[in-house]
Amino acid sequence: LVVSVADAVVAQVRPRYAVRICTRPGEDGLLQRFLAIDAMEHRTVVCLVQLLSPDDKRDCATRRAYLAAREGALSEGVNLVEIDLLRGGLRIPL
Repeated sequence: LVVSVADAVVAQVRPRYAVRICTRPGEDGLLQRFLAIDAMEHRTVVCLVQLLSPDDKRDCATRRAYLAAREGALSEGVNLVEIDLLRGGLRIPL
């Protein structure tokens, strides 16, 4: 799903922005993917697009790491888009 979203976003934001598929470790050892959108002019991240995983919605080390990274990005002025298609689990704080 992340790759499909990336493909759709790339078509809308080029040439001023670049879209990268990034990864972070998950609780089960699998890599979780998210998108970073960079402004080409300044080579800076302007937006992160995160598809929430079950690990992000339960009390575990992966959730704590995600919340810390999320706070860091928001404090730096990076826009954040979180897509939550999961009905269960802990909600991500606003």
